[in-house]
Amino acid sequence: MIGTDALVKSSADGYTLLLVTASHVIIDPIRDDDGALLGFAKITRDITERKAAQESLERTREALFQSQKMEAIGQLTGGIAHDFNNLLTAVIGNLDMIRTRAAGNDRLQRMADNALEAARKGAKLSSQLLAFSRSQRMNVGPVDLAQLLGGMSGLLAQSVGPSVRVDVRVDEDARFVVSDANQLELALLNLAVNARDAMPEGGTLTIKARHVEDTERRLPHVELAVSDTGTGMTEEVRARAIEPFYTTKPTGQGTGLGLSQVYAVARESGGSLHIDSEPERGTTVRMMLPAGAPPLVRTDVEAPPSTTVPGAQSREPTRVLVVDDDKLVRRFMAESLRSLQYHVTEAESGTQALATMERERFALLVVDFAMPGMNGADAARAAQERQPGIKVLMVSGYADSAAVEAALGTARQLRKPFDLAELGAAVAETLADVR
Repeated sequence: MIGTDALVKSSADGYTLLLVTASHVIIDPIRDDDGALLGFAKITRDITERKAAQESLERTREALFQSQKMEAIGQLTGGIAHDFNNLLTAVIGNLDMIRTRAAGNDRLQRMADNALEAARKGAKLSSQLLAFSRSQRMNVGPVDLAQLLGGMSGLLAQSVGPSVRVDVRVDEDARFVVSDANQLELALLNLAVNARDAMPEGGTLTIKARHVEDTERRLPHVELAVSDTGTGMTEEVRARAIEPFYTTKPTGQGTGLGLSQVYAVARESGGSLHIDSEPERGTTVRMMLPAGAPPLVRTDVEAPPSTTVPGAQSREPTRVLVVDDDKLVRRFMAESLRSLQYHVTEAESGTQALATMERERFALLVVDFAMPGMNGADAARAAQERQPGIKVLMVSGYADSAAVEAALGTARQLRKPFDLAELGAAVAETLADVR
């Protein structure tokens, strides 16, 4: 049998049972030649270390299972976001063109504006999915928490309402972290909204930053903790809280992407996320972010010389080759650039684009990154070999950040979804780039 050795200690209040070690006990009867019971032999083995090792193994297995589950969910959400971004690019782009051409028709413009607002909300959800699936590059750099939280004070107060008191404290040695300022601001806003929903009768939202040491890697970190005095979570809910689309809120009151976005920001910044919560005792979400240093301010940078942007101002229309396997996206980009007075040729694949380049010369290649067969990076390299000097603008709805970074080379990148103005600006900047 397996038991636990114990020590019973008496006190004024009674007896206290102190558990000391885990043990494995074997008791055998001892009999004489006639079978009469003489007594018992007891063998006790201390299995404390073995029991601790088994528990550690179980925790490791659970962590591995959770990691594999989150990786699978990340791959799924990244794939969904890719297709969703293609759809949104066509929707946002065409709505933007409709709105532009409906000048003077107030009713039609209002309808287009309403549709655009809904589509851009969809783009925000897609951005959160990409962040969770590690498919959206973050602009990581030094972030001044005191400045960021100070600038958010009005927005935080408006988000949580008058019944929730907001208490913000940033220690001086925890002022700077390494993260993406925009994504971190969105993460804090998501946590504030979750805290508000957990405190329907009001309460206190505390945001505190303090300097800590990462004991495992021995690196300085900042613990950015967001605490509420609300209803808290059960262990089951806490274990699933960062999964995309998992929510305990009523239908229509939450997407289930808030905490997954917070988790993604912490992880992509080089940190981690921890959630402490108990029912009726509130919740504390701790973002562990690498400590940073104040950004260097350069005073010796000269203004770049002015350049003339090719394109609509040229006498001869600039020739642009647009390549995308998605017909809706390709047509939107082509029509948009034609409206800006570019001469546009379309191709549905990298192979078709290269064949077209045998007959025509182009100043710019606008190419989708993720295409079947020959991807955008391969098509761009082959195009530059055929026509040296051609500029490349890479558009992407989903791709591994490291892969895109390695494949871009001298190409610029435009993230889907985008509208007419963003496409026009990206094309003009690419053509004007003298790199």
